[in-house]
Amino acid sequence: MDKKTQILEYRKQGKTYQEIGNIFKLSRQRIHHIVNYIYIPSPRKILPPSYSSKEKRKKYQRQYNLKRWHKIRLKILTHYGGDPPKCNHCGLNNYKVLELDHINNNGAEERKKLKSTYQIYFWIVKNNYPTGYQILCRNCNWLKYLKLS
Repeated sequence: MDKKTQILEYRKQGKTYQEIGNIFKLSRQRIHHIVNYIYIPSPRKILPPSYSSKEKRKKYQRQYNLKRWHKIRLKILTHYGGDPPKCNHCGLNNYKVLELDHINNNGAEERKKLKSTYQIYFWIVKNNYPTGYQILCRNCNWLKYLKLS
């Protein structure tokens, strides 16, 4: 019988964390942590192959996040740049080089507020595509930056 199961049996008997801690020679906080935070899968639960090791889990999560990111990016590009998305200045329609541009040039303030570029995209979708953005290719975006400098 593993430690968590034993602790849960003692809890069913009405013992406190302090009493159980004395039995196992562990602190009350450690007993609480074992009961509430340590996951022990039951024998009936079989995790999918993608979760069989930590590296595979991380790889799966990265792939999932990347797919999610591309879907949200495409939604934003098609909303602000048309379907298919294109640069508002020169008309280039290569998805890989299109960027979201802040019309009022307040991108740095927004990145500080939202902590990252990725969060801006999620924020835009969550707030129903507010005005103040446009789609530019990297070249046009860079030229716009140089004109302002």
